[in-house]
Amino acid sequence: MTAQIKEQTGTLANPLTQLLIYAKLLTNEYCLKEVSSVQKVILYTQPQCPPCEIVKRFFKANQVEFSEINIKEDTSSRQYMIDTLESYSTPTVVINDSEVVRGFNLESLAEKLNISCD
Repeated sequence: MTAQIKEQTGTLANPLTQLLIYAKLLTNEYCLKEVSSVQKVILYTQPQCPPCEIVKRFFKANQVEFSEINIKEDTSSRQYMIDTLESYSTPTVVINDSEVVRGFNLESLAEKLNISCD
């Protein structure tokens, strides 16, 4: 993926630019929309969270249905995320009530949701 970012920019750009290019690479034609059958996906977010927005775009681009929980509005869910899921940052994604992806990691999400990316 780093090689593709370098190819797009000619160099390794600043982290924000890398993040945006990374999201573009993973949400456009680079992913095959072969999401495995019905999966329960919960996305824990908060306002002003650019990685959360990118994960939402990634899900929508790959036709992944998900429920979103804003931890700033739902304090009990925030506490659940911290105490039970042992996650201290957003985005946090729970797949089928068993797998947890903590923080921004589109490659891990793609793998766990069986989304194939070049």
